[in-house]
Amino acid sequence: MAQDEITSVSAAGSASFASNSAFGWESRSSDELKEIVGRGLQGGELFEAARLELDRRASEARRNEEAVEQVEATHTVWRRRGVVVAIGVLVFAVPLIVLIASF
Repeated sequence: MAQDEITSVSAAGSASFASNSAFGWESRSSDELKEIVGRGLQGGELFEAARLELDRRASEARRNEEAVEQVEATHTVWRRRGVVVAIGVLVFAVPLIVLIASF
């Protein structure tokens, strides 16, 4: 019975996979894709296409995380530079103000 379900899903999925692979797979939820992959190689083309879509999503998520980390690192560098500049201004400005006030 389960094999019949897999075969029917595989046949229906293969037709949709061939006609509009990118759109069809991108519109499926991750849970649906994991369910298809969980069936193993019995799913045929569906298994491979679902696995590739999950891999694509994982790569995209990693790239997004790396981009966020890069932006945060850049902001951290600029904040540190701002603090260093502020300290430098204080180190030179305070003695100058004291020197001017003593005259």
